[in-house]
Amino acid sequence: MERMHIPEMILIGGLHRNAGKTTLSARILAAAPGTITAVKVTVFRGAHANETSPVLLAEERPDTGKDTSRLLAAGAARVFWLRTDEAHMPRALSLLDGLRDGGPLLVESNTLRLFVEPSLFYLVSREGDPGAKESATRVRHLADRILTTRLDEAGEVVYTPLPRVAFSGGK
Repeated sequence: MERMHIPEMILIGGLHRNAGKTTLSARILAAAPGTITAVKVTVFRGAHANETSPVLLAEERPDTGKDTSRLLAAGAARVFWLRTDEAHMPRALSLLDGLRDGGPLLVESNTLRLFVEPSLFYLVSREGDPGAKESATRVRHLADRILTTRLDEAGEVVYTPLPRVAFSGGK
């Protein structure tokens, strides 16, 4: 399958669980409130791959503490949770493409990078964590930049290098 190019898409993946993907997403959304649509993608595998078709759920509450809720609270224009398995990825991509409304998309996923060509793909790594998720090892070579996270003295997530994002001409 050829990768689908989606202009003005920032894709954020993580080498580890709790590496800082949603914190990075929230900071990007806060810098441009009300202009970016955010999507969290879950791709089921193995025994968990029991989806018969992709499911797209809209997040409507900014106060539940879930990642999608955090994205809405951070300033996303709209937030969705896209659930699928790899076998149904063409239909999932169609749903994702249907969310484009002229503004940028910010998407959290590792596996999606196998199927799309975003404008920018960040992979977030937790400092000192030697292991990596299998889904991240499959796409590591496709990352535009790998950001390393650590906690500062106040417990805030710090990224190295410091990411800077701007859209220009669909890139």
